[in-house]
Amino acid sequence: MHMMQFLKNMFVICVPFKTELLLDLAMYLVKHNNDITEAQELLTSKLSQKPFMSSLVLQAYAGLFAYIQWKKCKHSIDNKYLENDDHSDMDLTGGDNRTYADLKRQMDFHGKKALVFFVNLVEHCGVWDIFITRQVEMLKYYDMADEAKSILVKYKEKNPENPNSHR
Repeated sequence: MHMMQFLKNMFVICVPFKTELLLDLAMYLVKHNNDITEAQELLTSKLSQKPFMSSLVLQAYAGLFAYIQWKKCKHSIDNKYLENDDHSDMDLTGGDNRTYADLKRQMDFHGKKALVFFVNLVEHCGVWDIFITRQVEMLKYYDMADEAKSILVKYKEKNPENPNSHR
């Protein structure tokens, strides 16, 4: 509780470093809550406020948090199928279908949200490796391989000195 109060006070005092402090607060929440939900809500709510709207770093991390939620849903769906040796044994009219539909809906919601946050990163020079690779993974999952390829090519062109952009 003292740490939260300290960070809030620093946020008011250190105006030029608001973005960095907000990101630090989000990471603190992730570490101490063992869940990204509160940190994701914090970043998403702040991105609509004037000093943070143009922060690519905050958008990137908000996208990364949405990606993590997407990945959790995808993992749950994959596990449901692994639990059943024969996919035809799944009850598609009962609870399994509802659970699958809910998970799929949540997964698509988080995926679209993440892709919206990631959309402009490739247009800016910088080391966005961790974010671009997640964006490409989701695009490939949603059968948008051509768009994924163009993002990778554009990222390589914008960052020729970055050895990871060539990979």
